[in-house]
Amino acid sequence: MSICPNLEYAFQILGKKWNGYILHFLSTQREMRASFNDIKNGVTNITSKALSACLQDLISYGLVLKNVKPTTPVSISYELTEKGTALVVALRPIQQWAYDFLKEDEKNET
Repeated sequence: MSICPNLEYAFQILGKKWNGYILHFLSTQREMRASFNDIKNGVTNITSKALSACLQDLISYGLVLKNVKPTTPVSISYELTEKGTALVVALRPIQQWAYDFLKEDEKNET
């Protein structure tokens, strides 16, 4: 049985440790935009190096856009693209599934 190339593409992105967390965090921000430091503070335990690499990865997939404003000092923010927003919307049913079954699993453990 071969793997569906569409599903393989999705897991290529979401299978990386922090990508899903970063996308979710950005989706919760006003205008789906945040600075590097806001993301670092909002995504628990991510290092600056890992965040930088993940943001570059998400930018290369066209899910996140890097905005640079030539002010003094330079202002940089990251925001979800239309493609990134669509992925976040597609993940919401999975988030609901996890919520429903996590509660069920916790009941079964007691």
